[in-house]
Amino acid sequence: MQKQTISQLVGNVKNRLEGEFSSVYLEGEISNLTRSGNGHWYFTLSDNKSSISAVMFRMDAARNPEIKRIQNGDKVDLYGGLGVYAPRGTFQVIGKRIIKQGQGDLKEQFEKLKAKLAAEGLFDLERKKMVPPFARKIAVVTSATGAAIHDFLKTIKSTPFAGQITCVPAVVQGEKAVASIVEAISKCEKTGYDLIVLTRGGGSIEDLWCFNSEVLVRKIAKCPLPIISAVGHQTDYTLSDYVSDQRCATPTAAAGFIAQAWSEIDSKLKQMQKSLEYSVQRVLKDREYRLKEKRPGHLSHLLNRQVSLFKNRLDRLNLYERSDHYLDMTAKRLKFDEFFERLSRVSGELASDRLSRVELLNAKLTVLSPYQSLERGFSYIQVPGKKLIKDGKSFDHLENDTKLEIIFRDGARHVRKTD
Repeated sequence: MQKQTISQLVGNVKNRLEGEFSSVYLEGEISNLTRSGNGHWYFTLSDNKSSISAVMFRMDAARNPEIKRIQNGDKVDLYGGLGVYAPRGTFQVIGKRIIKQGQGDLKEQFEKLKAKLAAEGLFDLERKKMVPPFARKIAVVTSATGAAIHDFLKTIKSTPFAGQITCVPAVVQGEKAVASIVEAISKCEKTGYDLIVLTRGGGSIEDLWCFNSEVLVRKIAKCPLPIISAVGHQTDYTLSDYVSDQRCATPTAAAGFIAQAWSEIDSKLKQMQKSLEYSVQRVLKDREYRLKEKRPGHLSHLLNRQVSLFKNRLDRLNLYERSDHYLDMTAKRLKFDEFFERLSRVSGELASDRLSRVELLNAKLTVLSPYQSLERGFSYIQVPGKKLIKDGKSFDHLENDTKLEIIFRDGARHVRKTD
């Protein structure tokens, strides 16, 4: 017999026990029930002959709020698996779901099936698929004549959502409901939708019972498409809610959740539009002011005001009392008149030159304007709300069925890319 270390022996026991008893279903009486500071629950489960230690960790306890109402002496059903604590060489039951015995029949069936499926990991967060924030093709599995589809569409139409909504009819109550919903989900898998919304209005536990079907729950778990469950009202919970990738309280809440990303983008675009409009107006006002400064009339006004200023200064001079200092006044006046004439001529030439340059720049701006190109028969293509398609390589990279805009001089036309 080969010698082993304690760690090796415990490791071998751990592998065998946890592998063979990964899923157990026990009933017994609770004792020594305690809650640790980090949220874990420890207790002993006993019958008339034996007892075993058990623990329910914080995350599993959060999924089992009923454990807060369980007391020592209560008889319970416990679902989970065996786990070995290697440092001490002890084993215990790691609980996944706990149910107090003596509840109503449907409620008991619900809790037992919920615990069974939870122990298999069907409700684990790790297996849930991410719901795409910008789903373009959405299938709504529900009754085509029910209030749920009406509320969903009414809400989604009031948002900036720009995708495609398709109602996939299904029976959502009664004996035929499970088979009908499973068939509808199978159709959606073959059609290429981005997202499935499973929904119906509220009702009694009997009305919503089809959404607690094990067949339906396993179908949702295996579906390759992300699924939103919006069944009933705020307080209604079904197993479909637990296994789906996202749970919404109502059909209206599901529509709001889907449109959330679209609404955020729409808000940002509106803010950017306002900022761009403000910047454009500011630039236009600046250019307008600069053009006004260079108009011949404005320049002439400045020159006349300067001349008036000089004349007023001359008038204030008492030339008669100071004639001895201005004996050559006639020559100075002639020189002043010559200077004024030259100044007027230069200012006129300068104003004419500035006007010519402005007209030349305006002509160049007109030639370079994209609207001028449109007037000559050209057009350009863009993805709505996004960048221009500048070359064939960018166009080839677009996915098929991409919506495009062709801009002509008299407006835009919408097309889609195909092979």
